[in-house]
Amino acid sequence: MAGFADDLNFSMQYDKSLWPLAITKLTKYFKSQPQVHWNNIFEGTDACYAPVMSLKEAVEHPHNVARHNFVVENDLIQPAPRPKLNKTPSQVGKIPKFGEHTEQILAQLNLSDEQYAKLKAMAVV
Repeated sequence: MAGFADDLNFSMQYDKSLWPLAITKLTKYFKSQPQVHWNNIFEGTDACYAPVMSLKEAVEHPHNVARHNFVVENDLIQPAPRPKLNKTPSQVGKIPKFGEHTEQILAQLNLSDEQYAKLKAMAVV
């Protein structure tokens, strides 16, 4: 498919000195098409393949949606608890809002007033 069958870099795959050039060739090959092209080719095959996605894309991917792999609350995303057990299902706790625990965390750090003020200011969005 890729046209590398007779390429020395791939026929001698255990020769580590050839790996950098092989990587360069594969990188160029895979960059030659958009990700959707490769998804269409590899999705549903036994190839060791998975697209690189943003967190938002991963949340919306059909595989993850079908398995309820993420929990979204207050526009915050977190992985769903695993393993999933039938008799003792896990529950997702409340997802804190950004900065909700800043005061409590900073109070435990024994900071000077100056350090405390600086870190608290950095925590504000």
